[in-house]
Amino acid sequence: MKRFADRNVLVTGAASGIGAATAVRLAAEGATVACVDVDTVGLTAMVAAIAASGDRAAPYPLDLLDRDAVRPVVETIAADLGGLDAVCNVAGIGTWGFDADVTLEQWDRILGVNLIGTWLVCQAALPFLVESKGAIVNTASTAATDATPYQAPYAASKGGVVALTRTLAVNHAAERVRVNAVAPGPIDTPIVGSFLPPDGADMDLITHTILPFGEIGRPEEVAAAIAFLASDDASHVNGHVLKVDGGQARLSYFRGRIGGRSTMANTSSRISACSVASSRRGLRPYPTNSPDPSMRLVIAAARRNASPRDLAEVERLMRDSRWRPRQRAVGS
Repeated sequence: MKRFADRNVLVTGAASGIGAATAVRLAAEGATVACVDVDTVGLTAMVAAIAASGDRAAPYPLDLLDRDAVRPVVETIAADLGGLDAVCNVAGIGTWGFDADVTLEQWDRILGVNLIGTWLVCQAALPFLVESKGAIVNTASTAATDATPYQAPYAASKGGVVALTRTLAVNHAAERVRVNAVAPGPIDTPIVGSFLPPDGADMDLITHTILPFGEIGRPEEVAAAIAFLASDDASHVNGHVLKVDGGQARLSYFRGRIGGRSTMANTSSRISACSVASSRRGLRPYPTNSPDPSMRLVIAAARRNASPRDLAEVERLMRDSRWRPRQRAVGS
């Protein structure tokens, strides 16, 4: 028996990244998935892909910044599907920037999607989840629990998601509605690719705190954690924030304890050393010519800050065939 057979699940941010991987995972496990996203083109393509696999999904376009539209869409989904058994709030946006440069408009937009949008979906869905004794899985971030540079609005919004998750878990425990969250570290998604460090950013600080393993996770790995928390396998898990970061927080702390940060001159070689270590351990390497968006942004920012010698080293590594990315099958 599939874990989500005969169950209806709402997934926000379902057009790409972790949201898309979650929709695919839940549909493959038997759920009928209401796919919600502001990206109507990506949403249509994702639903078509799920249908092509023989699974069930339907698209529901929604901009979470349109606060008056959230409840009607959630209620329409519940009516169309015949109720809701789980809600997975994955939609999110963010940016990097120096504190002096971040605008109130950026704060409003990031909080509006990541925190207020999550709350509005939860609020609208709770009556249906109380009826089904269902589950909510929100998406926080390691930025909410561990210091990350240049991400004040994003980190604050995700910290709010952590607090919201725990409060809702307490509020609705007696009604048998479980509320948990995942806290991903760096994951290869469009949102990570959109995080471009500001000019003058300390790239050694970024690689030390955010990319300590020299390795980035896959959306499918986070989707597996979300599926667990939304399923009956997690029936005794409530108010929990599950980190999916490959040990990022622990290794970053350990490095700081044993030797502190290295200098900016060592940034490119540290990235390269991480790639070698990852390859030797059979993990996904973090090559300097990687097609994934987060690696490109690290190299681009390093070029802005690096000395001519550092830049020459980056260029050499990018030409070196040893740094070509290896392919891994989904689910491997």
